[in-house]
Parts: sequence; C-alpha cells; structure tokens
Amino acid sequence: MPDPKKRRQKRLHKKKHVTRGFTLIELLVVIGIISLLAVMIVLAINPGEIQKKSRDAKRLSDIATMRKAIDFTITDGGGPPQGSSAVHFTADSSGTKTTSTANNYIGLNVVKYLSILPDDPEHISGNSTLVTLSDGITKITRDNMRYFFASDGNFYEINAYLESSDNNETALNDGGDSALRYEMGTQAGLNLIVGP
Repeated sequence: MPDPKKRRQKRLHKKKHVTRGFTLIELLVVIGIISLLAVMIVLAINPGEIQKKSRDAKRLSDIATMRKAIDFTITDGGGPPQGSSAVHFTADSSGTKTTSTANNYIGLNVVKYLSILPDDPEHISGNSTLVTLSDGITKITRDNMRYFFASDGNFYEINAYLESSDNNETALNDGGDSALRYEMGTQAGLNLIVGP
C-alpha cells in the first residue's frame, strides 16, 4: 500500500505553481529590439555633428571676443592695428598668444581685455589628420585649423574655418569674400585675408 505521506507530497507538488523564466528566444528578441532602438537614437542624435557645432560655437565666440578686445583697445588709444596699405600685417593663431605685448598674432597689446589670445579648438600643430569643413566637401589638416588675422593699419579682419554643415550659411553670408571661412572685421568686403 502506498505511503499516505508520499501521496500527500505528490498532491502538494502538483498544486505548486512552478514559475518559469524567459526562454532564450524571448531574451534574444528583447535584446535585438533594444539594440535597434539604441542604434536609431545614436543616428538621430549624431554625436559627431554635435561636437562640430560645439567647436563652431567656440570659434564664433572667440572671434567676437577678439573683435571686442581689439575695438576697445583702439578706442582706448592703444593704437591702430599694425600694417599698412602697402604691407598688410598677417598672422594666425599658431603664433604668440600673449596679450601683454604687440608681438602676438593680432599685433596689439590687448591685455586689458583678454588674458590670452584663443586658438582654434581643432588646431594641433603638425597634425595632418583631415577635418571636413562646413561645405561638406573641403578638407584641411588639423594643423591648418587656426584663427587668421590681417590688418592694413586702418582696418582689420579675423577669420576661422567652420566645421558644422549647419554653419555653412554663416560662412557664406558673413559679408566676406570667402565661402569657407567665417569672417569678421572692420573693412567692407572683408578681403584683407586672401585664400579659400
């Protein structure tokens, strides 16, 4: 005769609801869906373009800050920028960035308004890695990503290359003669700096 204790254990075992985990296929489907959503989000956000916009914002801010410092220095009697109509003063941000002397890349002592002259955020001296400009076609080396300055003694111009395709119109419609560089200055036509 069967043991009543064992019979009761069998009945209890049958009554217990056994919870099951997810099957391997269910887990793989969920992981696949999550991966697909993650890829779509990354593509929609486009982190590379966000970084380009951020660097361009710094460039635009740096140029505006330099322009204010130059204008205030000239207004305060700090002298006109170096250069003449015959021989323009030209330099770029790979030169001296000290503001307490006129031997810097803008040719004026602007220490009263700036502690140091800025450099392009992508500029690395001697680096030949290519950077695509805002037109989406032109590429230049990181070594050439600089701020450019020119003066004829009366007028001046400051330029910078922009990277983000969203800023292509900014470079095209700044009043200057270059479609690839953002130009700001005091000369009509902004044509003191020759080049692309």
